[in-house]
Amino acid sequence: MAQELYDICKKYNIVHKLGNLTADNLTTNDKGIRILGQKLAVEDGILDFNHLERRSHCFSHAVHLAEAAFLQALSPKKTVKKNGKSNRMVPIVPAPASSPSGDVDPDEEDTEEEIAGLMVEVAEAVKELPEASEEALLLAELLLKVRGFIAKVRRSPQAKQFFKKCCRAATIEVLELLPYCKTRWGSWFGVLGHLLVLKKAVIAFINQADDSDEVPNVEKNQPKYISYRLSSEEWKFIELIHEVLKEASKVQETFSSESVPTLWLVLPVYEQFIRVWESFTQRSDMKPLVPMLNAGINNLRKYYNLSDRSPAHIVCLYLDPRVKDAYFQSAWTEEGQVEARVIMERIFDEYQAHRQPNASESSNEAPGPSSSGISQGVTGSYGFAFIENATANRRQREKRTIKDLRAELKKYLEEDLVVVPKGQPFDLLSYWKAESLRAPVLGDIARDYLAIQGSSVPCERVFSSAGLTDDKRRGSIIPQNFEAIQTCKARYRAERARRAAAVAAQREAQRKRWEEDAIEQVGS
Repeated sequence: MAQELYDICKKYNIVHKLGNLTADNLTTNDKGIRILGQKLAVEDGILDFNHLERRSHCFSHAVHLAEAAFLQALSPKKTVKKNGKSNRMVPIVPAPASSPSGDVDPDEEDTEEEIAGLMVEVAEAVKELPEASEEALLLAELLLKVRGFIAKVRRSPQAKQFFKKCCRAATIEVLELLPYCKTRWGSWFGVLGHLLVLKKAVIAFINQADDSDEVPNVEKNQPKYISYRLSSEEWKFIELIHEVLKEASKVQETFSSESVPTLWLVLPVYEQFIRVWESFTQRSDMKPLVPMLNAGINNLRKYYNLSDRSPAHIVCLYLDPRVKDAYFQSAWTEEGQVEARVIMERIFDEYQAHRQPNASESSNEAPGPSSSGISQGVTGSYGFAFIENATANRRQREKRTIKDLRAELKKYLEEDLVVVPKGQPFDLLSYWKAESLRAPVLGDIARDYLAIQGSSVPCERVFSSAGLTDDKRRGSIIPQNFEAIQTCKARYRAERARRAAAVAAQREAQRKRWEEDAIEQVGS
């Protein structure tokens, strides 16, 4: 990986422009960025590439892992031997991306046989649970029960038609049961959400399907539909699990943006997300889920602590004129506030130093009209030599005066926070594009740091789009044509999004005009 990254940087001549690298929270990515730093030092003499500071952990992936920790904790554990020597405890329901081959098709749905095998393992593991509570026993097989029911209905066209009939009879919207996506723990939010919306139809289907002539009889070795009946207690747990996952879903949506900065949000959202899940642990109805919530919270804290290695999160918060240092003063301890201020000042000083002329250059400047800048471009104009001599003393005093190199930063922090009306968008990039003339050092920092995304999701979308283009029917496509197709797709998406935004803005403006006209008519 490090070699591939290095080759790409060399190809596009950007080895001296590398900033932060955002990637999933895998140790292989940590190693790759560390080796990349070593190669930059050895082959290009770049010694200031600190792999710990330049490594940004994908926040969306951290949330995904927290969801995984929460959901896996619902499952009982079984003991397996590793390398024939040591024992370790693993969940009965493995992580979505794990399989014997190491390759999982995201479109591959559950099968009844697969669920039945897992149900048997769960039943055996539950027997070994020491003095497990009734709630723990229900939770142990709840999600497998849901997966099994959905797989059974979706497998049979007749069952799907009968389910639609149950929806109409219950006077609810006719929807299909969503399948569980094996590569995304977050898909459980949609699965359970649909299940709750279709609750009446699900109950009616389970009660009637085995006796209905419209649904084929199940095979002898397969469980009947009635075996998937959910008790009122199980429905309550489904609602609670859905509520927990809803918070994670809102967080994921926040970091799905491709065109606006998101890194500045990472620290506040981490802290808010952890606090919300912690508040769940204090609720009496969530008591059975407390061990699962703590597993997810511990996972979030792990990656939250890793964010301390990179100054980028703090710098990006400072660069938001709606926030600046006010967030740290309100949410962090005094020690944390000092640390954040030191980090921001260090980054500011580094960028300030790059803008300062070298001492040798300033001392070698030739005296005369051109050095002052007053008569530059108008040498020989009548009166300018006199003006230059008249102002010489002041220029000498200004050279001797020791200036506060952080004055720009201090002025920015002392100014009032920018207030944006609720619901109105705020373009952070446009703000700094305009402010960079007044605050050039902060403008340089904004240009570099606001480009860092808090999630690798936008990048992963590009790979997903490439996967849809490079399918089996295009196995012979040449690289040039592949690149052209991808470029056209990206331009088309961007243009369609731009036009949709323009239409929405026009409709909103029209709506406001109608409201104003209506107010005027009432007044008259």
